[in-house]
Amino acid sequence: MNLIMMGYDIANRKDEILKWYSENDWNLKRNFLVNNGIKYIYWVKNEGSPLDLGRLGLSNIFENDSVIVYKVN
Repeated sequence: MNLIMMGYDIANRKDEILKWYSENDWNLKRNFLVNNGIKYIYWVKNEGSPLDLGRLGLSNIFENDSVIVYKVN
């Protein structure tokens, strides 16, 4: 079953996430994570620079050659 059939507003969510990536205000970035109930971030290493753990309140809970998994505290 796809997300559109389940009633998710994919277009709006995609826009919000793209804005999050380009946002320079760390407080807004942190609030987005908390307000959307995001508990974990799966970061593929070749997709760009790692996240600022301190400013976003993240903990590195797993890492290998390809990915990093962060927990939102």
